[in-house]
Amino acid sequence: MEKKVSYSDYSRALHEAKAKLGDFHIELYDRGSRENNFRIDMGVNWGALGTVSAEEATEFAEALTKAAELATNFPYNGYTIEY
Repeated sequence: MEKKVSYSDYSRALHEAKAKLGDFHIELYDRGSRENNFRIDMGVNWGALGTVSAEEATEFAEALTKAAELATNFPYNGYTIEY
């Protein structure tokens, strides 16, 4: 049986997840709709930082790990959105 979620619930959950991200230009994206797969498949995208200090690199790695965890644990992964 295919799992479905309303667009409203999906949008709310995505907004809540994105609010937990830091200021490193790391974003959560639903890869499903980008690959003609209509099931939600949350992924992570980030902008290049260039050369940074070791401390900044460590902070970025922690933020990227957090984003990956949010994407992995997104409650509607595998669901189809009902509009």
